[in-house]
Amino acid sequence: MIKAVFFDVDGTLVSFIDHKVPDSARKAIAELRKKGILCFLATGRHLLELEEMACYDIVFDGYVTTNGQICLDQDHNVIWRLPFKEKTRRAMAEIFNKKEVPLLFIEEGRMYHNIIDQRVIDAYGILGTTIPEVGEYTGAPVYQACTYIKEGEVDYKTKFPEGLNFMWWHNNAIDILESEGKIVGIEHMCELYDLKKSEIMAFGDAENDRAMLEHVGTAIAMGNADEDIKKLADHVTASVEDDGIYKALVHYGLL
Repeated sequence: MIKAVFFDVDGTLVSFIDHKVPDSARKAIAELRKKGILCFLATGRHLLELEEMACYDIVFDGYVTTNGQICLDQDHNVIWRLPFKEKTRRAMAEIFNKKEVPLLFIEEGRMYHNIIDQRVIDAYGILGTTIPEVGEYTGAPVYQACTYIKEGEVDYKTKFPEGLNFMWWHNNAIDILESEGKIVGIEHMCELYDLKKSEIMAFGDAENDRAMLEHVGTAIAMGNADEDIKKLADHVTASVEDDGIYKALVHYGLL
C-alpha cells in the first residue's frame, strides 16, 4: 500500500517547456492528500528557487531540497540538514575563491556564484528562474555546489576533492554532493513518518533522480525522462505536459 509519494520538480512536476505545473498534477496531489497519502517534493532546487516556481503554491507535507541535503516541514522550517564536512568545505572554498571554473555555493539561506559566464547563462536558460548573483564565501556551512563544465571538455572530477558525487542536470551543469543525493533526505522523511520502502512511490526524469528511483518501492519515470532513467523504473508514464503524473497514479489505482 502506497502511503507517500515523492515528486521531482524540473521535468517531472514542472515543464521545461512552459515552466508550468499541469492542472492534472495539481488535482492529483490534492486528491492524494485528501486520501491521507503524504506528498513530498524531492528536488535539487533550494527553497529560494522554489519561491519563483509555479509549484510553490501547491501544499506539500514536506520538502526534500538541494538533492536531499536540506529537508523542510510543511511550513518550510528546516528539520534536517547535511552540510559538506569541514575538510571538504575548506577544499571547495579554495576552488571557489580561485575562480578558475564557475561554481555555485548553496547555503541554508543563500545561493551565490564565484563568477558567471556563458556556461552558467546557458544552463539557467532552461530553468526559468533567476541566476544567483556573484557573492563572496564567508565561512558558513555549504550543502551543495554546482559547477558548469561541458561533458567531455575536461576531466572535471580531478578539479575537486575525492569522495564527492557528481550529478549532471544539464549538458554543462553538475551538482556536487557528499551524499548519494535525494535518497538521504527521503530516508530521513521515512524515518520521521515511519514509512517502509514498499510504501513509497517516487517520480523522476533525470540523473539526479537515479538513487531515489533505485531505492523506493515504486519508481515512476516520466515519458520525457532520460533513457537510462526509464530503464530502472517500474513504470514509464507519459510526459509532464501529457499529464504523466495523473496517468501513473490512475495506473496504480491511487486515483
